[in-house]
Amino acid sequence: MHRRNYGRRSGVLVDTCRDHGMWFDLGELDTILRWIKASDLKDAKQWEHRRQKRDQQVKEFLDDIDRRSERWRTTKRKV
Repeated sequence: MHRRNYGRRSGVLVDTCRDHGMWFDLGELDTILRWIKASDLKDAKQWEHRRQKRDQQVKEFLDDIDRRSERWRTTKRKV
C-alpha cells in the first residue's frame, strides 16, 4: 500500500493499493467530500493539467538536446 495526497492538494493522505483500490481512515472520506464541494478539485485538475504540460515541455526540450548532441557526435568535423 502507498499513501497519497488525494487530488495532490487536498491534504488528505489516503492509502492506495494497485489491486484493491483506495482505503480511507476515519473521517477522511468526509473531508474529501467537503474539499470536492469547495471546488478545490477543479483547481487540482487545472494544476495537474499545467504540471503535465510543463512535464511535456521538459521532455521535448531534453529530446531536442539528445537529437542535437547525437547530430554533433555523428558530424565529421575538420580539425
